[in-house]
Amino acid sequence: MRLDPNCRAVCFDMDGTLLDTKVDYQGISDAVFRSLEESDYPKDMIDRSRPYKENVDRWFAWMHGQGRDAEALRVSEDMNGEISRIEMEHVDEAVPFPGVPEMLRALRAKGYRTGVLTRGNRAYAEAALRISGVSGLLDGLVTRDDYPETEAKPAPIAMMHMAETIGVRPEEITYVGDHKYDWLSSVGISAKFVAVKSGTYSEQDWLALDLDMVIVDTAADIIGFI
Repeated sequence: MRLDPNCRAVCFDMDGTLLDTKVDYQGISDAVFRSLEESDYPKDMIDRSRPYKENVDRWFAWMHGQGRDAEALRVSEDMNGEISRIEMEHVDEAVPFPGVPEMLRALRAKGYRTGVLTRGNRAYAEAALRISGVSGLLDGLVTRDDYPETEAKPAPIAMMHMAETIGVRPEEITYVGDHKYDWLSSVGISAKFVAVKSGTYSEQDWLALDLDMVIVDTAADIIGFI
């Protein structure tokens, strides 16, 4: 495969895609569910079999219906603070997947813009990218807390924010990710998508979503698309 002729930027999810990191995602999920369960949110609306993000979105909608938007914002900030604490626990272990720095340099040498769109918070993302040595190879970064939670991945508007940050149109982006949320952000805004097997999803997981999915082993394989 080659990059689409209209592609002007290649952007990446961070954890599991661009970087090999050691975030305790189970700890994050447990912290979010604990926060929901300790509130007066109806317990029968909490579904631990579904991702915590889906539960948080449902909670936001419920709080809005109750006229409690200001309270929801305060609780969300506390929740985000706990998630951020967990994210930072092993940030010093972040490393790029093999070949990633070379791939980023090759993209930039060919005139492509590069960026990261992540659900990680800004302090964590900036630290992980700096520690891993790739921050200087990126033209932009969009994180979970740059905009309201409702505009974070998998909301397609997150890709619009990424496009605005690096000065291109969403449809001019090829986005590379390891999770369904990355794919949803892309297909919802007409960006091209490439799936990797280095993170959460296996090849079988990807093909269950879309039989025509472009799948590579790691983000470093993008160098062969230039």
